[in-house]
Amino acid sequence: MSVKSKKPLVPRLRFAEFRDVGGWEVKTLDEKIRLEYGGALPELKRNDGNIPVIGSNGIVGYHNQYLVLGPAIVIGRKGSVGQINWIESNCYPIDTTYYVVSIDSNNTLFEFIKLLLQNCGLSNLQDESAVPGLNRKRVYALKAAFPSDIKEQQKIAACLAALDDLISAATGRLDALKRHKQGLMQQLFPAEGETVPRLRFPEFEGAGEWAEYPISDFAKVTTGDKDTQNKVEDGAYPFFVRSQAVERIDSYSYDGEAILTSGDGVGVGKNFHYIDGKFDFHQRVYCIYDFDKTALGRFVFQYFSEYFYKRVMKLSAKNSVDSVRMKMIKEMPLKFPSIEEQQKIAACLTALDDLISAQTQKIAKLKTHKRGLMQQLFPAVDETHR
Repeated sequence: MSVKSKKPLVPRLRFAEFRDVGGWEVKTLDEKIRLEYGGALPELKRNDGNIPVIGSNGIVGYHNQYLVLGPAIVIGRKGSVGQINWIESNCYPIDTTYYVVSIDSNNTLFEFIKLLLQNCGLSNLQDESAVPGLNRKRVYALKAAFPSDIKEQQKIAACLAALDDLISAATGRLDALKRHKQGLMQQLFPAEGETVPRLRFPEFEGAGEWAEYPISDFAKVTTGDKDTQNKVEDGAYPFFVRSQAVERIDSYSYDGEAILTSGDGVGVGKNFHYIDGKFDFHQRVYCIYDFDKTALGRFVFQYFSEYFYKRVMKLSAKNSVDSVRMKMIKEMPLKFPSIEEQQKIAACLTALDDLISAQTQKIAKLKTHKRGLMQQLFPAVDETHR
């Protein structure tokens, strides 16, 4: 009786020159890498050298000593569990991190190991202690597939590195747009204690001082009556909750122009949304709406999102509050030019917001493309190949 041979393990997508090379080998990660803790820095002065000091989130400073010869793959052990950081130079990982200190360099490419680790879902390998961290034994027990030809590893690494370069360039562009907008807003709005901005559109030069009013003088403020559990996947309307993410829901409480910000939770004073249409909102989300004729909603949104966090921090320090109160919004003073100048400023900043949004979506698409490509370039190690 003949025994059916096991089908070779190969990726769904393979470069043409390797299609006849044969299947990939399955190994446990402890056969390929070693993970070690970082070390405590001696008398840390984080800017007294040029050696990167590495924490769970990446570079946290610089030192004049190193612990690991580069290149190094640093993996978040606490905090950002499973985050992968690629460090090309010598470095000093501090003791909140793991790092890859050695690999089987005879037939394994360092860059390929980095990609493999990115594809392993390390963030799911936490231990069950009071402060969850990456479990080294569980990482070692992972099974992964390796092409026997190091040239195939090089080809895959080069392909994905090119995508990483595109993502990095796009991210740099996004950061530059955000910095440009931040700097522009600081000039288009009057500084604290001043009544005119440093930068004004030509047609409004000499138009006079800006007036100051509390929000309650030109708009209404309320909160929602929904809980996060009311969200509906693919619901008909936007549902604003206590974060920058926008959920969906099948009901709406308001139809019109509004500004929304979270009253507590992560990012208090930093989450802002502008909408003109039907929507619903959480019971701890504040809604500024029903603007009078002296206030343009989009202008108020730009001004409010620029200055509200500073107000939250100032009042929190004074009164030891960790959430937003209705009074903090209603009594917040805003400075106003004429409605025509408001329109000009709002149009300028909204155009920048559109560029930022488009760039953010571009980065998201590139990252999605990379994830999809990795799923095809790396074969899935299922039970039949273990």
